[in-house]
Amino acid sequence: MSAQALQKIIEEMQAQQLKLEMENAALRNNQKFLHEVIDKAGDPIFVKDKQSKIILANESFCKIFEVSKSDVIGKTLAEKVPKTEQEHFFKIDRQVLADGIKNTCEETLTLNGGETKTIITTKTRYIDEHGEYFLIGVIRDITERKALEVELNKRANTDHLTGINNRGQFMALASQEISRAIRYKNELSLVMMDIDFFKKINDQHGHIAGDAVLAKLSEVCSKNLRKNDILGRIGGEEFAALLPQTNISNALNVAENLRQLIEDIVVVDEVSGAIINFAVSIGVSCLAPEQDTLELLLSNADKALYKAKNNGRNQVQVCH
Repeated sequence: MSAQALQKIIEEMQAQQLKLEMENAALRNNQKFLHEVIDKAGDPIFVKDKQSKIILANESFCKIFEVSKSDVIGKTLAEKVPKTEQEHFFKIDRQVLADGIKNTCEETLTLNGGETKTIITTKTRYIDEHGEYFLIGVIRDITERKALEVELNKRANTDHLTGINNRGQFMALASQEISRAIRYKNELSLVMMDIDFFKKINDQHGHIAGDAVLAKLSEVCSKNLRKNDILGRIGGEEFAALLPQTNISNALNVAENLRQLIEDIVVVDEVSGAIINFAVSIGVSCLAPEQDTLELLLSNADKALYKAKNNGRNQVQVCH
């Protein structure tokens, strides 16, 4: 082989080597660019292997989990997931890796300080050129949104002054409980109460004092009813309590106990310093074949209530 031919072969090999180095450099640049893009993404992004170990995590991911990359790479997120939810959490990983169907679900994570966050995680499968399976995930932190939803729901269903169920929520919960009582043939009673001479309280002491009376009555009733009893403010100074699994005799005892507790309430007028005492008249009705709807229960309790009013107030009456 001539020196000229040998030189040509060497030049071609050098050219191929240079091309390969340029391609590798371009690939490294592309990979670096891709990693930088992922790192700067606003949402947390991660990649897991078949054992659910993290092999890639961006800055947002590390921030939401309060970890560094060195702390999380090569590890699972078991310590960040409540034990009660771990099986569900990793079951989804296995399902996505097995069937390749993208999954979006709501999950809960626990931070180092005990704070919990609500997240929506979208997980999808990726298979590389070597046939290796990986899980790619994108997280959306919805903790604030969930808190806002809870607050809006509370405002929609809660009486703003007393903090108990408003009329709409009381009616909805009570109707459900009545249907359940009818289905399982359980006893159930309803107590309706109205503050005696409430207009006189407002006229003498003002609406701020009147509001304090309403709030105190609600507080006393809430503390002395069972957790499964349903208490609501259904009118201006009118309240109702639905008592599941309670016969008429026990309901009368509950009503009389509330009447006595309310009679002992002392509210101080913040403006004048005057002591305000008040009482309630109470009507009681119970679930029966002839009164098996909330409307009938309320109507009969209302009749008993006005019987108590007409008989001198500050007493309990029952609808027979």
